[in-house]
Amino acid sequence: MNNEEFQQIVLEKLSSFDDNFKNLKTEVNAIKKEVNAIKKEINAIKNQVKNNTSQIQNLNENVRLLEIQTKENTQILQALMHSAEVNKAVQDKMAIDTARIQGDVIQIKSDVLAIRKDLSMVETITANNYSDIAKLKAIS
Repeated sequence: MNNEEFQQIVLEKLSSFDDNFKNLKTEVNAIKKEVNAIKKEINAIKNQVKNNTSQIQNLNENVRLLEIQTKENTQILQALMHSAEVNKAVQDKMAIDTARIQGDVIQIKSDVLAIRKDLSMVETITANNYSDIAKLKAIS
């Protein structure tokens, strides 16, 4: 093998290495593009996660406020229920008092009727006594 042949072989090999290097460079550029696309997607996902985190924090705050309002509403409802129970007790007492008063009124009516009968009898007896007194006066 002479010098020219050796040089020819070296040139062929270098040309082959150059082609391989160009192909490798093209592949590396394609991988870089893919990596950049993935980075963009990751950044978009990060932004979405930040937005979701913010929304979750807002929801948590809303839930906390709703819990506070629910506790307040429960306390108000309990107070209203207690008030209703007190009103019911007052109404029951009034019903009992009314029944007692009705009983007293019936008794008073009965007593008044008896007093009227007694008064009528007293008037009749008094009239008879006046008549007897008049007769006695007429005799004497």
